[in-house]
Amino acid sequence: MKDAVLEKRLGDVVDVQSGFAFKSSEYSDSGHFLIRIANVQDGYLSLEKPKYVALNAKTKRFELRAGDILTSLTGNVGRVAKVEPEHLPAALNQRVARLVPKPDAGIDAQYLLRFLHSSAFSGFLEERAHGAAQANVSPSVIGEIPIPLPPLEEQQRIVAVLDEAFEGLARARAHAEANLQNARELFAAELFQVFENELPATSDKTFEEITSESLIGLVRSKKEQGLDRQYDYVKMQNIGNDDRYLGAVVDRVDCSPSEEARFRLERGDLLFNTRNSRELVGKSCVIEQDFDRPTVFNNNIMRVRFFSEIYPRYVALAFRSGPVKEQLEAMKSGTTSVVAIYHKSLKKLRLPVPEYAKQRTLVERFDELDGAVQRVIQSYEMQIKDIDDLRQSLLQKAFAGELT
Repeated sequence: MKDAVLEKRLGDVVDVQSGFAFKSSEYSDSGHFLIRIANVQDGYLSLEKPKYVALNAKTKRFELRAGDILTSLTGNVGRVAKVEPEHLPAALNQRVARLVPKPDAGIDAQYLLRFLHSSAFSGFLEERAHGAAQANVSPSVIGEIPIPLPPLEEQQRIVAVLDEAFEGLARARAHAEANLQNARELFAAELFQVFENELPATSDKTFEEITSESLIGLVRSKKEQGLDRQYDYVKMQNIGNDDRYLGAVVDRVDCSPSEEARFRLERGDLLFNTRNSRELVGKSCVIEQDFDRPTVFNNNIMRVRFFSEIYPRYVALAFRSGPVKEQLEAMKSGTTSVVAIYHKSLKKLRLPVPEYAKQRTLVERFDELDGAVQRVIQSYEMQIKDIDDLRQSLLQKAFAGELT
């Protein structure tokens, strides 16, 4: 087939229409669903955070129809999605383009859609994108993209072969994703079982009863931070999902001798995010490394130190358990974007506190389980990547004339 295929530019076979620059002041609670850059995802249109507009005589030509093919012109350029009936009525916003097959151009709409999902399309746009902060392409660049155009009958055959192959890949991907989700939930389920059922309620203590010290960190403005400063400055984004994880610290500040004595971090300290986004508040980690440079922490973090009969990593593990997380979630207060867990609330947190040896045994048990779960997760993530790579390989072969 390869030698017989005619190659054209996309501009020869499709019309490319860029969207209208609707103003945010024109948004309303009803009307036409305005499809913006954020709505155009890889293979589908997102319905999250919808905006609506009313069309008039000037903007009527930006009304979308079911089956319209859209692509992103800014950011992650070349994302492609199709308008479905449930998206209507809808309108086309700026930096999103609609691609419409030209009448009598000899291109099948489904063949076009498969081509747009291939790296031949996205790769061409990425190479020609410009912009420092984020990538941008113009609609005219889309028109320059070469596309192999066999006879309609051959286009339809290619679509049928791809669809059959993609159905099998979709089933394999769904199976791998289900197993991946199960693996991710295994650790949490086992942790819930232990803290809900295995540890006796008689061992419960309040957070205040087990802490010898709790301290909110230093306030430093952006102007007071810089690479020429003396102390590494831990912020809430450095604290991840794992109770042993402290991410790379990139900010630095200066401290007085009295501040160093008060706020310097040491091995065994537990750090707890007290104030920021709902997702980050409540996360914690235990310092298990020695620092290359003296290190302090900021005022969105509480440093906690415990009495000698408490193993710090056990407390961090307890924070990840369902029963304790439910209490922490109930303690959060604030606005939609910024929430906090105040110390007066945290002091009342109740958690089971078995003897010290049992605390260490549980941490070791869940470290081993976590390692096994992470290996399973990595395996399924690799399977999903391989499936996606195979899908792209099939598309590449299809548009190179190598699909039999």
